[in-house]
Amino acid sequence: GAAKMLAYVALAVMVMTHGLQAWILNTTLTEQERKHDRFITLRLFLFGIVEVLSWKKSKKQQ
Repeated sequence: GAAKMLAYVALAVMVMTHGLQAWILNTTLTEQERKHDRFITLRLFLFGIVEVLSWKKSKKQQ
């Protein structure tokens, strides 16, 4: 239905937004910081997805 479609669109937009944030953060990091914590952007990105999934679950329970 339309609600499911909307949920997928919202999910896609959120994933893109988090990807963009991770990319921006990555470009602002210095060479030293990037070597020190290579996984920071990946962690942020995955955390963003986890946030979305937990948000969707809490919406279903209401």
